[in-house]
Amino acid sequence: MKSERRAELKTNDLSIYVDQMVHYVQNNTNKVILFAVLLVALVGALLFRSYTSEKWRLQGWQAYYGSMQALAAQQDDPQWGDKALAQLQLVASEYPSLPVAPRARLLNGALALQLANESDEVTLKKKYLDQARQSFLAILNVPGAALPFRAAALSSLVSVEQSAFVLDGDPAHSATAKGYLEQIKNGKEFTGTPYQTVALARLDEFERLWQKIDFPPPAPTTQTAESQPDTQPMGATSQPAVDAEEAISDSDQPDNGDESSPAEDLEP
Repeated sequence: MKSERRAELKTNDLSIYVDQMVHYVQNNTNKVILFAVLLVALVGALLFRSYTSEKWRLQGWQAYYGSMQALAAQQDDPQWGDKALAQLQLVASEYPSLPVAPRARLLNGALALQLANESDEVTLKKKYLDQARQSFLAILNVPGAALPFRAAALSSLVSVEQSAFVLDGDPAHSATAKGYLEQIKNGKEFTGTPYQTVALARLDEFERLWQKIDFPPPAPTTQTAESQPDTQPMGATSQPAVDAEEAISDSDQPDNGDESSPAEDLEP
């Protein structure tokens, strides 16, 4: 009986609530319609935002991989390196809020660093090192950048400063590089990660590797008799020529030991 009574009371409460809602809708029809329209508009806006965001993300990745495929087909072009850097920079600037941007910047910096190390001209080395430095710093300047990208950018900046130190020997590069490694070492987000382990290992070898070595100038070489160049023409020698003259002069002189002529030797 009690359970039936309880169910009856709940049914009555529900019917009373429904009646109240019906009366409210009848008395506030305009408000209800406006609320329904706003709700539909909000849901539509969220769906449209989700659709455009996904489409934007897809376009970014298509631009990134499309650029990589196009550049891979043009590796025989002498200007391939500069074109690749410009294309990666374009992708990063057009899609700055997408995950493709730090990836493009990271690849841009790595390629610029490689071009700097492969170049023989000091001007080009400095140019590519500056481009690599700017690409890696751009990753660090983006708030909320993913941990792998931040760690890779800091580690790559150490390599950039190392190449610059080899180029000009400025000790400021050493201090800057050590600061980057200290960020990985002391950063809470890097605690217990392989990035911190690698940074600690590089710090242990830091003082030994970052040393400017001045090689003494080569000692002047003294020419000895053996090292003096031969002034005679190629194929000409002194002693064989004298021997040949002596052989010719000896063949022209008669043999004093036997003065008989060939005609005398034939006489009976």
